[in-house]
Amino acid sequence: MSLDSWAKRWNWDKSKVRRFLNTLQSDNMIELKSDTITTQLTICNYESYQGERNADETPVKRKRNAGETQTTPIEERKEEKKFIIPTFNDVLEYCMQNNLDVDGVKFINFYESKGWMVGKNKMKDWKAAVRTWVKPKQEQIIDPLVEYVNKQLGL
Repeated sequence: MSLDSWAKRWNWDKSKVRRFLNTLQSDNMIELKSDTITTQLTICNYESYQGERNADETPVKRKRNAGETQTTPIEERKEEKKFIIPTFNDVLEYCMQNNLDVDGVKFINFYESKGWMVGKNKMKDWKAAVRTWVKPKQEQIIDPLVEYVNKQLGL
């Protein structure tokens, strides 16, 4: 089937289908072979997804079938660090260490009110979020009249 056909069948857009299939391929669950018209999809370890349906097969037959479709083993995914909500002191200490001009109380209150969400996603790194709160340095805006007077007075 083509990616367009899969997209229509699953009611997804073509890029979502491509990302999904690439994820399955990177996890060694499928193999993809594409040409100009279609994409051939081969399921790796098909028998392991069949459950009790093939329970009556002999172990020898299962082993032979597994050998025919086995690819490299799936690497275990790295465990993500669990997000820990920072205290005001954590934010203050981080800002002081990195010379950041951030209102820590506003930062904490803002994300508390959002349930520590960034858009629709749980926050992963509060330090990165703090860095986006850095206040820009106020540039001195010089009034043209003041500048002219200062120039005339030699200041």
